[in-house]
Amino acid sequence: MARRVSAVKLISALYPSLSELKHTCPVDEALDIVKQHLERGADIDGMESLRNVLMLPFDSEVMKQVESGEWLLVRDEAYYFDRGQIDKSVGAKLFEHRVMELMNPSPGAKKSYGCIFKVISFDSREPLIERPYIAMVSGKIIEGRTDSEGRVQLLAPSDGVPVSIRVSFRTPLQHTGGLFSESTDTAFVTELMSRELDANTWVCRIAVNDRAMTRHLMIKRAEISGFPITDRSEWGAVKSGKHISYDWDYSMIALHHAGRSYGCGGSGSTKMGRVFSEHLEKFGDIGYHFGIDCSGQIFEGRDIRLKGASVAGYNTKVIGVVLLEDLTNAGEVGDVVDRARGFMEVLGQKTQNTVPAEQMNALTALIGIIRSVFPIEILGGHREFPKQTQEGKVCPGNNGMKIVEALRGTTGLEVP
Repeated sequence: MARRVSAVKLISALYPSLSELKHTCPVDEALDIVKQHLERGADIDGMESLRNVLMLPFDSEVMKQVESGEWLLVRDEAYYFDRGQIDKSVGAKLFEHRVMELMNPSPGAKKSYGCIFKVISFDSREPLIERPYIAMVSGKIIEGRTDSEGRVQLLAPSDGVPVSIRVSFRTPLQHTGGLFSESTDTAFVTELMSRELDANTWVCRIAVNDRAMTRHLMIKRAEISGFPITDRSEWGAVKSGKHISYDWDYSMIALHHAGRSYGCGGSGSTKMGRVFSEHLEKFGDIGYHFGIDCSGQIFEGRDIRLKGASVAGYNTKVIGVVLLEDLTNAGEVGDVVDRARGFMEVLGQKTQNTVPAEQMNALTALIGIIRSVFPIEILGGHREFPKQTQEGKVCPGNNGMKIVEALRGTTGLEVP
């Protein structure tokens, strides 16, 4: 008989052959192998047959069947020769009888109570596998991870017991594990009452919005840092009717200045509103993700979940940050305005801005917050990005570039 491709196989303990019994893995070893396959989402020969006879086909139920010895994990060596050794018709009848017992338990069979959840991605609607959760049943805290189908089964002692679950979210910087909301708001908790578990038990779907929760986390961390972020609605931004593409795989930060018609005087909210008005017709929204005024106040610009419009032809994967003043030197641009500035400098009137300490501290904090959730590798001034023309060839000014170079020195980030 030809050798099987699979290294192991799950079989019912009701009708094994002598060869299969001889090559059965010890329970501890079997549990370890099955667990590894489940965590990787890898298939085991016989797994589908096992799930088909379970009333609730969860990974935890699969593990229980292996642990109890009702299903065996058999090594490949068992099939190096013909199985034989047992009357197949008798074995088949025994198996069919066991299936009927599982699917139609007797009136005296022990009942199970609890809740079943399926955790999915808000964006893709796909199951979230191995996603950590914290639950509470009858005052007892339970920690675990979703199974290979994104499911969670929480058992309760009886019907009508409160069951709550909080599922972690994941930022782009995380490849494993997850973060739980730092808020005690019940909006992040799903609560149900336990009920009898059977083949018709209702499954509660939980959609986890990783992107919205990452934005929420950034706002919370900014508040903790002492540089709170002013929500875009607070400075007067309105939703545009234009379609704006999504972006999320950020790896770069572009630093800008607002331009030569801006200075350190006046309200930061007013300046953000002005930039918004200038960008609305052209870009459908403010182009920058964040703005910082001279007092160190950080403002939310375009929603971080949306692609920015701050670097011509190079916005994908780029987070745009604008300092709300002019950071050029007199003579840097070479136009009429520059010549007037030069004349004023001769007369002893200062026309150039330097970045105040409060603003620099806020910028440093913001970059740290961004890097805590996104895998940022590059920090550049606007003009350092490829193929920039007109204003893009000047921004963020010579003084702005000094800031960029200083930050690259302290953060280790690369040039575009």
